[in-house]
Amino acid sequence: MKIYFLTVPSVFLIFDDVFMKRKKPQAVQIEKNFVGVAQHNRAGGGPVISRISTNGPWYRRKLAPLIVVLGFGIVTPILYCCFIYYRQYSYSHQCFKAGAAQDWPKMEQVAKAWARWQPSTAAPWLKAAEAATRQGNLLGTAEYLAQLPDSAPVEAFHELSRIQLELLNQPESAAQTCRRTLTAYPADVESHQRLFAYYAMTCQRRELITEARRAINEGGASLVTFAYYAAANWLTLANGHDFNLRMLKNDPNNELFLVASLIHLLANPELIPKSEAAVPMEQYEAMIASMLQRFPKNIELLASRGRFLCQHGATDDLAKLLADIPDQASDDCRFWRLKGWYHSAREEWSEARNAYEHALDLWPMDWISQHELAIVLRRADTLDNADKMQRRANLGKEVMRNILSAPKLDVSNRSVFEKIIAYMEECGELSTAKSLRRLLDSPS
Repeated sequence: MKIYFLTVPSVFLIFDDVFMKRKKPQAVQIEKNFVGVAQHNRAGGGPVISRISTNGPWYRRKLAPLIVVLGFGIVTPILYCCFIYYRQYSYSHQCFKAGAAQDWPKMEQVAKAWARWQPSTAAPWLKAAEAATRQGNLLGTAEYLAQLPDSAPVEAFHELSRIQLELLNQPESAAQTCRRTLTAYPADVESHQRLFAYYAMTCQRRELITEARRAINEGGASLVTFAYYAAANWLTLANGHDFNLRMLKNDPNNELFLVASLIHLLANPELIPKSEAAVPMEQYEAMIASMLQRFPKNIELLASRGRFLCQHGATDDLAKLLADIPDQASDDCRFWRLKGWYHSAREEWSEARNAYEHALDLWPMDWISQHELAIVLRRADTLDNADKMQRRANLGKEVMRNILSAPKLDVSNRSVFEKIIAYMEECGELSTAKSLRRLLDSPS
């Protein structure tokens, strides 16, 4: 085995000896030529390159630069990778040492320097967040975790949304974190469920339906997903009022939380303080009317106001409300149901039927519209269709009662989900029912 020194002449010797199979004497002669060139250069002769380029075969002149470039091309990336690895190790080791010594300010300082160097890497932001948490700086923790790249572990995003919602009272920031998580992890069940809860707490019906459909389509659905989906049109929560009051402490003029707190309170009268229990419901209706003056285009307030007007038979006031609803309410089945009731009160049965049927086109699982449509069908002497629609409405009402009374919505309450499947199939939601059946029967 031959060993060569890595000099420029040696490159030619290697090339000659290994690839061109030249005889050694000629290679020695080439080396002598290079020695002669060097002596000539010291004696004040012409440039070395001219002597090199005019001596020897063509491949020495043509391939020498290529070999040098290839050498640099191979060595340089290796050296760069070594540098990156060493610097990462240095930062990581410094963070480890600071953590072992419980020197959290030092750990945070090193992690921030590391993050400035590699801002698109998760590790430095996680170290900085850990150091901030150890120092009790939750706002700093959230700020560091918010800088994580999309490739960061999904658990880190879960922790960020938890801190934002539970500890910092920043629900919209938490929801935005969940949305961002789902761009990187579309099938993340936890993020979908947190969005369901947020939309239900804040009475964002349209967003709740959209998110449930998204979870089902992207493989991020759980059994709770289908319960939220079936309940989207009427769901209110016993802790919804308290949740929105807590959010209002940080943002007392937020329309979303102000309206949702009132909606949940009116839907759960048992939450009304005992000192106010004797207050007639008309006063709470007045609260809705008063808040409508502040937020005249709010969909939830308009729907609640319309429901009160129906209960009192105030057709003229209802007509004014329906004439002034915003454009974004045109695809909300609740307002078409109100329109159906208005026509029914005026015994305009054809218009009432059209309104109820359109409401069910928009949301097939609206059991109240089904019940009202059954009444209209009886007026039109279509008793078979009326009985069928009434049975469907009764099933929907039973589903509502089962969901609201269930202590826990999981596979242990299989009968609840069997009823949901039956109701979905009755209402034509066949694809959704099939997805729920597949999930309910899966071994996991």
